[in-house]
Order: sequence, then C-alpha cells, then structure tokens
Amino acid sequence: MAINQREIAKLLNVSQYTVSVAFGSEGRISEEVRRKVLETARKYDYRPNRLASGLRGSTTRTIGIIWDFVDLWAGDTMIAMDLLERLQGCDYTVYQFQFDPDADVMCRHINEMLSRNVDAIVMRALPSHLTNPKLISLIESAPAIVAVCREDVELFPGDMVVHDRNLAIEQVARHFAGTGRKRPAMMLDINEESNPPKFKAFRDQCLRLGIEDHPNMIIRLERPMNPDYIGNMHTEAVRRFFPGKMDVDAIFCFNDIGAFHVMRELQDRGIRIPEDVAVVGFNDNVIGKLWRPALASGDRKPHELAQHVEDLLMKRIKNPGGNPERRIVHMEFIRRESAG
Repeated sequence: MAINQREIAKLLNVSQYTVSVAFGSEGRISEEVRRKVLETARKYDYRPNRLASGLRGSTTRTIGIIWDFVDLWAGDTMIAMDLLERLQGCDYTVYQFQFDPDADVMCRHINEMLSRNVDAIVMRALPSHLTNPKLISLIESAPAIVAVCREDVELFPGDMVVHDRNLAIEQVARHFAGTGRKRPAMMLDINEESNPPKFKAFRDQCLRLGIEDHPNMIIRLERPMNPDYIGNMHTEAVRRFFPGKMDVDAIFCFNDIGAFHVMRELQDRGIRIPEDVAVVGFNDNVIGKLWRPALASGDRKPHELAQHVEDLLMKRIKNPGGNPERRIVHMEFIRRESAG
C-alpha cells in the first residue's frame, strides 16, 4: 500500500521531523531509531522524493557506484578505480556495489543507495538492465544517474556513456582481411548476454570484406564448473575444436588472458604466431607488450570513459533539470606482432 512520511511517523510513534532526519535531513537521531524508520520504509516500499529534497539544498556528498570492482578479465577494475579516485577527489564519499547481470540484484543495490540518500548513482549496465521496468522505476527516483552501457538504450531516463566496442571489432576484421587471412575465428562464450552482439559485428564485417563464412568462425567457450580453472577454458576450446590440424588462420579472443592461453597452446604445438595463426586479444593487459610475440589487443579507453562519466555526473548534480545526455567512447584495435 502507498505510505508517506507522516504515516511512518504514526506507525513508529515518533515525530515526522524524526522520520525526515532518518532520510537525510539535518538533525540528530539515534542509529536505532534511524534503523527502524528505514526498515519500515522498506517494508512498505516507501522512497522519499530525492529530487525534491535536492532542490531544497539537502545533499549528503555521497555517490553510489555499481561496477565490476573485482574483475581480472575485462579490465573493469581499472575503470572502477579511476572513477573512485576522481569522485573522491571531488570530495564525495563513495558507496561501492559489485555489478551483477541479474536485474533483481541490481535493483537491490539501487534500493540500498536510495535508502542512503546518495546524491548520484553511477552504474555499469547491460541493455537488459536499462529496459527492466522495476529497475527503471527505481532509477527515476534517483536525483542523478549516469549509466555506462555497450549500446544506446533510447528510452533510458538518465545520462549515458555508450562504451562502443564495434569499431575495434571491425578494425580487427579489416586487419585480418588486409593481411590475407581466409579463415579467421572469434573465441567467445556465446551464452553470455554481451557476447552474441560481438560475434555478429565480427562476422558481418568479415562477410562485407569478402571473407567467406565457415563452421569454425566462432570457437565456443564452455565455462568450467570450477571457477579456479576459468583461464584454462581457452586452452580447452582449442583442443576441443582442433584436436589435430588447425582449421583457422587467425583467432580473436575478446580477452588478453584468454589469448595468452591460446598462444601458449599453439606454441606448444609448434604453430608459428603470426605466420601460421594470428592471435588478437583485448583489454591491453600490460603483460601483452612483454609477451613473445607481443600481443595485439584492444584499447577500451578507460581514462576517457571515466572522464566522461565524471563530467556528466558533476554537470547533472549541479543542474538536475534538462534532457538526458549521451556520449560515446569508441574502443580501438592495437596492432602488435601477434596479429601479423
């Protein structure tokens, strides 16, 4: 049922002032009373109008971030730490929440941030998150929000930075075609939501460049039951698809760590890189420059992305009105020896 602050006060036999302070207004109350107010609010699905309170000048100097803070694969940790340093440098306290592909988990994170009366939210998001009605309902009650997504979701009601990887993928395909590769492949776990669009961009570009489709254009990864061995799934995929002769002349791993495993497997077989098989990773792991041959990779532009997020966030906090803004950061292919 619908409820307001006055009714919460009646339920707890406290003043409406006490309830208002519990939600971030100036004043002092005990932590026990604050806890009871917030628990009652959650029980009845009550959320204060934070945009209105912000217009009245009430701020907490806090920002919530939902990101991959623990990520050894895709390089999101670097972006998260850059954002953290920037926002703390602007004198904000930051609440950190780990990204999750499950929209319900993301909703719980946002609810928690709203209960803390944060001034703004930054979230890494999948397109499915930004079209989820429950999640959008929560976002609309946030005073300011910047989402980072691989695609522009037009109906999303907040500011967005589109972290586009298609340019880099197409550049890799063009490089393979330009260096005479006839049977390139992309190595992916096709069951992850973010991966089918990557393969489509790669395959479509290959076809446009005159590279014929072939059965092994996608080398499917299978997630191991034991996550401690996740790095080995690239090695396992090479062995599963090519128990004998290699039937491809280029492999694009959308991940540097996976590419290291692929290169080691090929080298152990006596296959020359890049003469026999070219290899490209992604995320520009620092070890790639030291590998032999040096690993071609993809630049995710982490600092450029973080700069755009900071700019949009500070702009929206200062001026909560206006239409949502979109910016695009294009990832780029880094050519090195392993690609030929």
